[in-house]
Amino acid sequence: MSSRIVSLANTIGADDKLDGNNNLDCSMSLDYEMVDQLIEGERNKSINFLKKALED
Repeated sequence: MSSRIVSLANTIGADDKLDGNNNLDCSMSLDYEMVDQLIEGERNKSINFLKKALED
C-alpha cells in the first residue's frame, strides 16, 4: 500500500486498522466525527502555511 495511505492512517489515528502488509482493514469501525476534526485541523495547518509562504 502507498506510503501516503499509511501516513494518512497515522494522522487520523487509524494505524491500528492496518494489517501486516499495510492494507486497510475496512471491517473495523472508525469514529468519523474524530476523523473529520483531525482532517479539519490538518487542513487549517496547510492553509496557514500557504498564507504565510505567500506573505514572504
